[in-house]
Amino acid sequence: MRRMGFFTFGAICFAIARDVFLVAFLSFLLSYLVGTIVVALARRLHPGRESPGLERWLTLGTFAGILALLWTLAVLIGPQLILQGRLLLTHAQRVEPQDAINHLLGRTVGAYLFDRTYGAPDHPRFQAALRQFAAEGRSGEGACAGFGRLQAQVQAGFEIAYEGAERQRLRDQVLRGGAVGKRFEQWFLAFKASALVAQHRPAYLARWQATAGQSPVPEPKDLERYLGELALKDLKAHPAERDKLVAEWGDAVVAEQWHRLQVSPAYRDAFRDWFTGQQGKAEVMPYDYATYLALRDAYPKGMAAFNPLYQSRVARATENTALLQQDFRRAMETDLARKWWASSPVAASIREHLRQDAPRAAETIADRLEGGYAGPDRRPRPDWDGAPAHHSDHLRHDPA
Repeated sequence: MRRMGFFTFGAICFAIARDVFLVAFLSFLLSYLVGTIVVALARRLHPGRESPGLERWLTLGTFAGILALLWTLAVLIGPQLILQGRLLLTHAQRVEPQDAINHLLGRTVGAYLFDRTYGAPDHPRFQAALRQFAAEGRSGEGACAGFGRLQAQVQAGFEIAYEGAERQRLRDQVLRGGAVGKRFEQWFLAFKASALVAQHRPAYLARWQATAGQSPVPEPKDLERYLGELALKDLKAHPAERDKLVAEWGDAVVAEQWHRLQVSPAYRDAFRDWFTGQQGKAEVMPYDYATYLALRDAYPKGMAAFNPLYQSRVARATENTALLQQDFRRAMETDLARKWWASSPVAASIREHLRQDAPRAAETIADRLEGGYAGPDRRPRPDWDGAPAHHSDHLRHDPA
């Protein structure tokens, strides 16, 4: 027991010391940075003499400038970083594992072997191999190898753009009231009001008694409804808390709307508007809308369907030399990487380690997960082909 006490005390001391050390290090770093800036500015403004008053004002101004810079970066760059993080996460969820492995090998080992074998685009070996590649009817192999990642990127960008626009629309409509505002209020009374009332029940009962006077005690169901309406009234007086709940409700609504859109005739129109609009053009698509749809339909059928379509609609119809060179490069990088993986002693050693270590790693992960820990319920991600995995519990009972 004493040993356990010493161990606990030591762990607490270590945690405190770690936090204290971090704070001390950051304070030292900030002080050193501010001191360097202040000294440099003071020497420039008053060379050859000290001015304590000036240094104090410069110190305050430097701290204010650093805070203003951090705030500006958070406002300007923060939303973009969040958006890129969501796009990367959604993209990763859609990429097939085999596509990810091919891309990793192609862009590392394959790229190195390609540069060593063919050189730069203006090199004679590169130009000769490119002409032979086209003459053999292989145009489209590189585009097909990378089309899965491109499709995942396009789908993720469209989904995030749709969700963002719908969330903002719902928030604006809730603030204006009307039918959407009533739906949110019904959702709040059904799922959130009871928890808020339970936290401050004596205060809500006191407010009810102050307004009820000598009226008879209502039925429990009517009393709870009245207390929930008081909680809703309080929520309207606290915009920050209301915005959090509107965002939670909006996530569930948008997820359900996304499921419905995927299986509706309006899906293609919405996707076309996004693809041809500013947001779709920002994704730097190598194809126009009609070509992308045709290639997307041919991609699941393999190269036998994809390559002839690519050759007729892209290779022979475009004068974009960079696009044709990229197709050739991606195809040869993939081929070289596959050959290296099949014949290199280094690749053989990696494969052997994977065979030996992968089962043990999987067993270790399974042992850690065997406890049955379940994290917070995540909002379901819709399948691109339509059917949702499951519906939100909140929406199942949404009165609207």
